[in-house]
Amino acid sequence: MAELGSKKGWTRVAFGDVVDRVVESGVPSLNQSRTYIGLEHLDSGSLSVRRWGSDVPLVVPKTRIRKGDVLFARRNTHLRRCAIAPFDGFFSPDGYAFRSRPSFLLQELLPYVVSTDQFMDYAVEHSAGTHSKRVKWSDLAHYEFDLPSIEKQAQIALRLAAIDDVVHALRAGARLARHTTDALRAFLVKGEPTTADGATSGRLPRRWRFEKLAGVVDGKYGLVDGPFGSNLKSVHYRSSGYPVLQSAFIANGSFDPNAASWAYVDEQKFREQSRSAVRGGDIAMVKVGVNCGASALLPDELPVGILAGNCLKITPDRTVCNPRYLIHYLVWLRQAGHLERHVTSTQQRALTLGRLREQLIALPPLAEQDEIVDRIESCAGSEIALQNRAEEASTKMVRMREEWLKA
Repeated sequence: MAELGSKKGWTRVAFGDVVDRVVESGVPSLNQSRTYIGLEHLDSGSLSVRRWGSDVPLVVPKTRIRKGDVLFARRNTHLRRCAIAPFDGFFSPDGYAFRSRPSFLLQELLPYVVSTDQFMDYAVEHSAGTHSKRVKWSDLAHYEFDLPSIEKQAQIALRLAAIDDVVHALRAGARLARHTTDALRAFLVKGEPTTADGATSGRLPRRWRFEKLAGVVDGKYGLVDGPFGSNLKSVHYRSSGYPVLQSAFIANGSFDPNAASWAYVDEQKFREQSRSAVRGGDIAMVKVGVNCGASALLPDELPVGILAGNCLKITPDRTVCNPRYLIHYLVWLRQAGHLERHVTSTQQRALTLGRLREQLIALPPLAEQDEIVDRIESCAGSEIALQNRAEEASTKMVRMREEWLKA
């Protein structure tokens, strides 16, 4: 039942009084399965659906949706996923599709109501279950919030949509810049050998040469495995000491120090395993698992640490190889699938260090390496700048949304 809201001219309503849950269902045809939207296609913090489709024909009923419906993931609500349906189709029954009652709430405003922290917090609080928690429609229907007049709703929705469009445009620009960077990297790091014995698909540019990876590292311990098991059972978790570098910190080309909890070893343990010590300027590569071959150049400010066993260390010899050139070359090798020949065929994917030592690297003169790095990273800088602007615009939209639609 509607009552006066906390703001002048606004009305307090229950979600179930102004929104209907879509209950129509059906079994998608083979063609419709290709545009099916599952929970895995929803991204936290984004109202856009950028991927869809099932690899196998769907044989059980799914929720039939219309373009513009608000899709909400009722399972694992802590992930805070909702989006706007981009087309007519089918949606996972582990989610809800919402349509507003237009005489009370504009459909254009509904996605911003559902994506508020207040609504998501309420959904998380009322979720239940042993393994994969879900929230019921009967609970969501009791969620209360304030609504302005239809005219004011239209103004708010228009402003939020305008900022959302800017966010999407900036993120699309960042994705395009990333693809451009990848294409430029593939174009500039020429001369990948097609066979292990060094045969090439074409002639190297003048003054370039091939060197085995073992020949471009610095000294005896320039290419080594980490000493500890990937589960770090032999590491004593401490609040200080020498940090242990784990595979979770490594993306393909970048290093994220906040991606996992840090573990530390004391000085004695560090000295025992000093051959696998890492420092800024080294390259760390994931050795085991689905992400094997992903590598990152460690930042200069990283304190001296030690590798976990699911990683390996590459310390470039700076007299022959710019570390930034080598990281771009390794990223390209993985993207092009050339590192796969060094992966064992056992149940757990793992790089073989002996094979990796034989990987040929196309090396231009150092001055040309510097030029290649500058060109690639200038393009990569555009991606970073666009992504930063997108995050700033997204933060602004969230702040305005929370302020205007505060429950």
